[in-house]
Amino acid sequence: MPQQVAPGSLEGVRTIVAFSLMASVLVTSLRAQTVRGTILDASTEEPVSGAAVSLRNQSGDSIAQAESDSAGRFVFEVREGDYSFRIIRIGYQRTLTPAVEALAGDVIRVVIRIVPLGTEPAGELFSLSPIVVEGQAVDRHMEAFERNRQVGLGDHVVREEFEEWHPQQVTDVIRRMSGFTVIPNSNYGRPHPRGGVDTRPYMIEVPSRIHRTALPTECPPLMFLDGASIGNTETTDITLLPIDLIEAVEAYSRQNQMPAEYSKRGSECGVIAFWTRRADATQTASSLELGVNAGGYLAAAEPEGTHIGIHFITPFAGPFEFYAALHRILSLREDAGGVGQTGWQAKAATRLQFRASKVPFYVGTGVVFLESTTTVHGRAQLNPGGFQLAHATFAGLTYGLGALRPMVEIQFLDLFELSDVGVQVFVGVGFEP
Repeated sequence: MPQQVAPGSLEGVRTIVAFSLMASVLVTSLRAQTVRGTILDASTEEPVSGAAVSLRNQSGDSIAQAESDSAGRFVFEVREGDYSFRIIRIGYQRTLTPAVEALAGDVIRVVIRIVPLGTEPAGELFSLSPIVVEGQAVDRHMEAFERNRQVGLGDHVVREEFEEWHPQQVTDVIRRMSGFTVIPNSNYGRPHPRGGVDTRPYMIEVPSRIHRTALPTECPPLMFLDGASIGNTETTDITLLPIDLIEAVEAYSRQNQMPAEYSKRGSECGVIAFWTRRADATQTASSLELGVNAGGYLAAAEPEGTHIGIHFITPFAGPFEFYAALHRILSLREDAGGVGQTGWQAKAATRLQFRASKVPFYVGTGVVFLESTTTVHGRAQLNPGGFQLAHATFAGLTYGLGALRPMVEIQFLDLFELSDVGVQVFVGVGFEP
C-alpha cells in the first residue's frame, strides 16, 4: 500500500531541496517597469545635463518629473503603457517626443536628441524630436546582470553562449567559469560533519583558496538566484537547479571583483549568481490542454485495476504547468485468486515542460488520491481498500501535432519507499482548444 516519503532518506532530502529551488524560481516580481533615458545635443552628440524632463501619459498629462544628470541620464518607474517626454533646457528648443511603449517587466532605454537655439528656426513653440530605443528591451530582473557585465569584472555567460557547450546540468556551465572547478564529492551519501546527509554529487571550489583533501577544509562559494541568496554550494545541491531555467550566470572568484550586493559573509570563497529565463512562447503552453488517457500498474505490491480517465493541464508560471488527472479504476486485472480492485484515482501535480528541447519531455511531482475497493471474482468485499494518499513522481514525452498532443507517461508512487513502490504507465492524447 502506498506510503508517504521517508523523512530521513537521501532521495527525500534531495527532493525537498529541489522543490525549494523551484519555489524560488517561481517567485515573480511585481515592481513597476523602468524607463532609462539619455539626452544628447543634436549637434554635438554630447550629453546634456540639467534638462527638465516631464513624463506624459497617453492623455498628455504630466505624471512625473526628473532632471538629467551630468551624463544626460534620467530614470522613471512607470506602469505598463505608452508614454512620451517633454524636455526643457535653457539654450535649447523645447522638445516633445513620440510615445514609447513600456512592457511589463522590461527596462526600456531611450535616447532623445534636443536642438540648440539658433541652430535652426524654432518654428512652433515645441519641436518634435524622434526618440530612439537602443537595442532590445532588457528583462527587468536581468538589469543587474547587464550592469555587472558592462563593468567587466568576473565571468559572465548567457544562454546563447553556453548552449553551444550542450550542458546537461548547471555544473557543466560552472566548470567553464573562470576561477572555479567542479570535482566529484567523495562524501556523497555519507553523514555531513555539520549534520544530515551530504546530497551533493559534486563540489564546487576556487582552487586558489582551498585544499581538496577533506570536507572540513572546503570553502564553498555563495549562490544567488535572481539576486536572492540561496545559501552556498555546501548547503545546497546545485545540480537540482534545472539547466532549462537558466538564462545567464555570473561568477566571481575574488572579492575585489564582485559587486557590492554580493559582498556578504562567505563571499571570500567566491560567488555564483544565476538568472532565470523569462516566460515566453517557447517556454509556456499557449493554452490549456484537455485529454484522455489509459494505463495501469506495471509493478505494484498488490493487484490493481486498469485506469481510464481524463487530464487537464494549464500553464501558471514560466515553464511550469498545473497538471490534474482523474481516473476510473476498472477490475480488468486480477491475480490467480481472482482478487482485483476498483475505484477512483485523482492526481494534482506540478510539471516542468522542456519545450525548448528537440524531444519535448516533462517531469513533475505531486500527490495522488486513491479510493479503492477490493474485489474477489468481480464482487466487492465488505472490507474496502479505503482512501490512500501517495507521493507521485513522473516523467513523460509529448509532441504537438497541430491541436493534438499524444503523450506517454511513467509514474512512480512513493518512489522513495523502495519496499512498496507502485509503477504506473499511461498513454493518451491531449487537445489544445
